[in-house]
Amino acid sequence: LVPGQALLSFGLHCAQLAGVPSEVIQRAASVLEDIHSKRPVRRMICDNLAAKDKQYQDAMAKLLAFDPRKGDLNHFFEDVFPPEA
Repeated sequence: LVPGQALLSFGLHCAQLAGVPSEVIQRAASVLEDIHSKRPVRRMICDNLAAKDKQYQDAMAKLLAFDPRKGDLNHFFEDVFPPEA
């Protein structure tokens, strides 16, 4: 063993052998490539992720606008976290 950073990592290969889904391994490879190239890690773009981002942004806007002295906390939580169908 030599102190310092390894030139190669076998983490992705181990993950593949362990049965990690290929989409996860591909994303990890992309992140590693960005890190090694000293680029900012690119964010994943997909419809589901964009929808979740919008949901979180809406929840934060409602939280910041909520006045606990005037609002009903139960209604607030029902509005922010509606029951899933």
